Amino acid sequence: MPAELLVPPWQAEEAAYVSAVLAILLALTLAAVAAAALLGTGGAPPRTLFARWFSWSVLAPVFALAAFGGPLTVAILMTVLSLQGLREWGRLTGLPANHRFLLATYAIIAGALALSGSVALLATIPILLLVSTLQPILSADVRQGMRNLSFGALGFAYLPLLLAHGTLLVRDLEHGAAILFATGAATALSDIGAYAVGKAFGRHPLAPTISPNKTLEGTVGNLLGALAGWSLFLPILPGIAPHVVVALALIVGVGAIWGDLFKSVLKREFGVKDAGTLLPGFGGILDRIDSLIMSVPLVYYALLVGGIAR
Repeated sequence: MPAELLVPPWQAEEAAYVSAVLAILLALTLAAVAAAALLGTGGAPPRTLFARWFSWSVLAPVFALAAFGGPLTVAILMTVLSLQGLREWGRLTGLPANHRFLLATYAIIAGALALSGSVALLATIPILLLVSTLQPILSADVRQGMRNLSFGALGFAYLPLLLAHGTLLVRDLEHGAAILFATGAATALSDIGAYAVGKAFGRHPLAPTISPNKTLEGTVGNLLGALAGWSLFLPILPGIAPHVVVALALIVGVGAIWGDLFKSVLKREFGVKDAGTLLPGFGGILDRIDSLIMSVPLVYYALLVGGIAR
């Protein structure tokens, strides 16, 4: 195993700054949650607000350790997220056990191949699609075979394939670990900004049929939160000009809204409120990473086109 695949995250030059900012953010958000609970302005029961904060307090350090631990730890994290996400996806869409097993296998393969680069990762698409077309044939399922194949293929593309771009970010971009972490932080703060501004000022629905609670005012908060996330971690992003940060904030903001609305369409089609129950205050893993799923590949390709990838 090449040494650069795995590095001690606490030895990263960005470790002290990231740790300090995370500690401050967690303290400030806890104070905000406590104030909202006392004043009754949080829009959700106090228990839910504190549960969400607790989930954030666990997920943020885990994400930081993985991002700065090298491509291998990122690949492991993205594969774990994919596997849990696919469990929820399989339950939502009613995929049979053999399809779920195949999807889990594909997720592990995609996570491993991402370590070899985008060519190896993207080459899996036609190969795995060819293999998958055998399932409705071998099972002779003329009622649900094509439906299950379609949801299975979409599940692979949506979760393992898109999340594997987190590994590509760290592998292919200069200061990729810092970029991945900043992307995650900007995505998280965009969600918080959308929630806070939407609850306080939201009057005009964004997509009433898909998600009635989302507003145009919340979209502004979404973009401001994404900009705050990138700006906070600009000191660990050498070579990233301010105008690039603004562009990346816009990309993450759009990706966050896009991902959230896609998940809302999925849940409405199957008549469920949450994708799962894994995370206190949020629901399932799909309910928490829907924005990240879209933001990570969008940031990767934006920087690739911009010539920042090596």
